[in-house]
Amino acid sequence: KVVQSSAEDLVREKLDTRVVVRSGTEKDEQYIELWTPDNLKQIFNLKEIDVHGKIYCDDTFGGLDLSDDLKKVVYVAEKKLPKSFSYMYQGKLPENSTQGNQFTYRQEWGEQLVG
Repeated sequence: KVVQSSAEDLVREKLDTRVVVRSGTEKDEQYIELWTPDNLKQIFNLKEIDVHGKIYCDDTFGGLDLSDDLKKVVYVAEKKLPKSFSYMYQGKLPENSTQGNQFTYRQEWGEQLVG
């Protein structure tokens, strides 16, 4: 059963386990919470993990599910883009970064779905 509690939260219940995606107080801060009927089992700060962008919680692209063995969570999130630096950058480039692409046009889904 999927429950949309607010524009920022997405909830999925399966058997006795509940998964909640919540937005934090800072920009781009999201948490995944795993609940059992009695208590909070585990919480993940997605900004600290830094593997991808924000999880989609809207009706169009949002999705959240648990595996049958309740060990994996599946969701839809934004792709993490590599950090881009100017051609004039003098320091050492971090791993997984590009140079000279900071102003490259990236197509979005329109004004209503701007990420």
